[in-house]
Order: sequence, then structure tokens, then C-alpha cells
Amino acid sequence: MTVRHQVPGLAYQYVRGSDFYASAQSDIADSLRVDLRLGVRAGTVTAVLGGVRVETSAGMLLARQVIDTRPRAAAAMLYQSFVGLELERDCPLPFAPGEVTLMGYVLCMPCR
Repeated sequence: MTVRHQVPGLAYQYVRGSDFYASAQSDIADSLRVDLRLGVRAGTVTAVLGGVRVETSAGMLLARQVIDTRPRAAAAMLYQSFVGLELERDCPLPFAPGEVTLMGYVLCMPCR
């Protein structure tokens, strides 16, 4: 028996981190307006007349704009919200092959 539950207008979306990162790097490489510095540690970021000064492990950089991606302390870095069903089973997770697929990933382990 197959049971499928769908919420109209909503679908689970999944983008692998490696695919997103490769796409973003490709877009940046094609841009004439963005300079990506990999392997350079950013230090102090200071607003200066006409732009931003960034002290880095490779020296000082001046730019009109900077995207500061350094992590900051926060209660939660990411938030996800799901619509779905709560499933119960006689033995612990993960589900057996063919029983159910959750979010497109299946772990195959039989119940003991």
C-alpha cells in the first residue's frame, strides 16, 4: 500500500550544498563586479569615505561594498519549517526499504 500526502502549493525542495556552492562560485567568477577571495581570513571591517576597508590575512582591501559572511553568534543559524505527517512504527527508525521515503533520502536497516 502506498500513501502519499501533499499540501497544495507546497513541495519539499532540496539543494545539495555542494551544488549551491559550485553554482555560486560560477556566478561570481562570471561577474565583473565581484571579487571573491578564497583562503583569506577577514579581520576588521571598517566603513571609510566612499566604501569599506577590510583588514585581511593577505593585507588591506578597499571596496565600495563588502558582503560580510563571517558567522555571528546567534541562537540558531538556520531555520526550517516542514509540513508533514507524524509516523509511528513498531521498531525504531530508520524505516525498512520500500516502507517509506522521508525527504528523498532512504536509510536501509531492518528492524531487529
